[in-house]
Amino acid sequence: MRRTVLGWVLAVTFVAVGCTSSDPTASDEDAAIEQDLIKAQAQVEANEQAHFEAIMSKDLEAMMATYTDDAVFVDETFGDWVEGTEALTRFNDVVLTMTDPEATEILDSYVSADGSRATSVWSWIGTSYYGNPFDLPMVLIHEYRDGLIAKQTIYYAARDAYLQLASS
Repeated sequence: MRRTVLGWVLAVTFVAVGCTSSDPTASDEDAAIEQDLIKAQAQVEANEQAHFEAIMSKDLEAMMATYTDDAVFVDETFGDWVEGTEALTRFNDVVLTMTDPEATEILDSYVSADGSRATSVWSWIGTSYYGNPFDLPMVLIHEYRDGLIAKQTIYYAARDAYLQLASS
């Protein structure tokens, strides 16, 4: 058994050493890839900020500018699925009428190193359709394509949402 493990360690070491490149352009390629990743992450961070600012200012047009034309909204708690600009615009119009910009806040956020995803924890505060105040903690996951939100998935406690949003 020890000989087998030692053999694997030597083989892996040999392959790893043999794979190192003395090509001076390799570091240039690595630097270019790293710069692309930094640029993608910065673009997503800027779009996330624009998305939040649009919600806080209740600017539907600015909010919709943060999505791709074929964006999808998924509510994992209740199974809702909204797809495309027209449907997403109608949906977000309702969401913005409920939001209290003075109280809603992002509690924490994260953007992946490659700029493909952003996650945020929110305290969404406002007034329900029935006129009742609500304070709903939620998690949003944004999947990005070309610096814009291609898919927005939302998670929150079903019982809290029902009691606060759907009760009259």
